[in-house]
Amino acid sequence: MSRLSSPSYSFWLALAAATLPTAPAAAVPGKDRGVEVRYDDLDLSSPAGRSKLEKRIRNAAQGLCSFRGLPPAREVEKTSACMKQTVARTMQRIELAAADQRAAEGMGDAGAAAQLIEVSR
Repeated sequence: MSRLSSPSYSFWLALAAATLPTAPAAAVPGKDRGVEVRYDDLDLSSPAGRSKLEKRIRNAAQGLCSFRGLPPAREVEKTSACMKQTVARTMQRIELAAADQRAAEGMGDAGAAAQLIEVSR
């Protein structure tokens, strides 16, 4: 019996095939739902406040934009593109939120409710 047709070789080959990721991104349960990021403790009218919020958004996006299971070069490419798009899209929404915050403060309404933004891919 040749080595390639032996039962143990077939078993290990089948096992290896069964453990390969079936989806290109090896999806993580709940990953596409998004992550809420708080910013009620930040002053979005200041560069420091916006910078801190962008860092929080990048951290959230990093968890959402993982493409493990792809070849390394492709993983880096897809992760980088996802991060750029996710952060840019969320920061656009933040600019609107900052404008809303300035308008509320201008009307004497500091707003006691927690301020959250959802970061999603």
